[in-house]
Amino acid sequence: AALTVARDNVKIIEARYRNGDAMIIELIQGQVDLTALERQLADLSAQIHLAWLELDAALGNVVGVTR
Repeated sequence: AALTVARDNVKIIEARYRNGDAMIIELIQGQVDLTALERQLADLSAQIHLAWLELDAALGNVVGVTR
């Protein structure tokens, strides 16, 4: 949900910038915030995936090894 809100905010700021109601720095900051949120989401997804792999390994289920 936060990603959708950040994307919408960038679209709104872009429209305001085109109309002359926002400065370029606001647009850049919105894009930086969106990129940071996307990076954070990717990082958290990777951490969750790693945690599942570690749990599987702790249970004796190693990726690529069949019993």
